[in-house]
Amino acid sequence: MLFRLKLVVFFALGVIVGFLLAFGRVHWAAYLQSFSATASSRTDLAFPVSGTLAFIMPTGKKVATGDIVAELTDRDASSALVAAQSALTVEKAKQTEIATLIANQQMLTRQAKNHIQITLIADSRRLAGTLAVASSSVSSAITKSDALFADATSSNPQLLVSADKLSAAAAESGRVAVSASIGHLVLIVGSISASSTPADVLTVATGASADLAEIQLFLESLNFLQKENSGTATSSGLLWTSNLASAQASVSGAIQSIFTDEGKVVVDQAALESAIGGVSVTQLLAEDVAEQKLVAAAQVAVSNASSTLAASVLRAPMSGTLAVPATLSALPTIGKIIIANQPVISLESGQ
Repeated sequence: MLFRLKLVVFFALGVIVGFLLAFGRVHWAAYLQSFSATASSRTDLAFPVSGTLAFIMPTGKKVATGDIVAELTDRDASSALVAAQSALTVEKAKQTEIATLIANQQMLTRQAKNHIQITLIADSRRLAGTLAVASSSVSSAITKSDALFADATSSNPQLLVSADKLSAAAAESGRVAVSASIGHLVLIVGSISASSTPADVLTVATGASADLAEIQLFLESLNFLQKENSGTATSSGLLWTSNLASAQASVSGAIQSIFTDEGKVVVDQAALESAIGGVSVTQLLAEDVAEQKLVAAAQVAVSNASSTLAASVLRAPMSGTLAVPATLSALPTIGKIIIANQPVISLESGQ
């Protein structure tokens, strides 16, 4: 009985020992496999751009994260970055210059606008005064010529001097038309007030010029009759000649004065419209928009050049030991042309 019990105990111990040995072998194998995998963790390093190799660290060298392990010749990239930065500086300087010109031109435009407005108002007031004088002087001039008519201001004036029927009828109908012209002239000139704008005054000047042209034609027709009667050396003939000459001079003077002052107002208005439009400012603003695009393009060029220069340096992404990539038999030598994204060196971590 005791012998059987011992056999059972030995058998149980044998099973336990066998289980432990089997479990230990599996666990140890897994551990060794894990250690082996960790120990052989390798990362291939490559340049993102192509170029000529200028520097590479030897294999077996231990490096820390961020250490430089290889470099490409950066002369071209450095030159490109310097050129791009210089171009950006130039374009920014131009942009600043244009902005300054815009500010100065806008200030000058405001000053010019104010000055022109003052001049325009003064010239329009002078024109209004000229129109008032013209209206009065022309009315007086026609009154002098009325000595040649009976009932001059009526609807049926009669010419008092000798003339053929056709000429007399033309003079008499002309006097009726002149009454209408003078009435219209007095009316529109009287409409000018302190609140009238330069444009209002110019409108009146246009109408007044038309009225004066009609009056001038009437006086010229009378002058023709005067020449036909020039042989009559009577006191009435002399009075006729004197009054007609005075009337013609008054009308001609009024027309010339209005023309001169009207021209000043027109010039002032054109200058004001040009100042308000700000043609030069508009051109500068267009140049500023174009320059902004050039600055943006130059900034992109600097960014690209900086990225290219940074890409010529290969750094360790982690700590480890440098090794030859599996795809190469040896590390590339200095001066060798490197193809973008092709491994040049490997980094074994966990060593």
